Amino acid sequence: MSNFVFSLEKVLKYRLSVEEAARQTVAEAQERYALNKIILDEMYRSYEKSFVQDDKDVEDSWVIRQNNYRLYLTKCIEKQQDILTGIQNELHERREKLIHAWQERSVLEKVREKSYHRYQLEEKNKEKFQNDETGQRTFVYHKRGQLL
Repeated sequence: MSNFVFSLEKVLKYRLSVEEAARQTVAEAQERYALNKIILDEMYRSYEKSFVQDDKDVEDSWVIRQNNYRLYLTKCIEKQQDILTGIQNELHERREKLIHAWQERSVLEKVREKSYHRYQLEEKNKEKFQNDETGQRTFVYHKRGQLL
């Protein structure tokens, strides 16, 4: 019985490497998204803390600085939200590529499984044919022995 050789094995390995690379890029994008989300959350906390402070009985210059700081934080929050939106879009695109790579690899694995089943069936048929031939020759040999 010979060994099964899938003719598209190199293509399957390539598709597996493409899928693995896509999986890695998705993981990197998820990491960047999580990090930028933490930064945005921290900016929101800082912005909220700036309102907790009591503005009564303080100098006008302090109030002006505090308002400028809030304005600066607002702009930073908007920029961070834009960055986060960009990363979300990138993450979505990378997930789509990962799904596509997974589907391509999956199709080839199904083809390999079908080829292997076909190979097993062919091997069984060869073995059955050999057994039938052996049985037929044995029968004919014994039949001739009885006739003599």
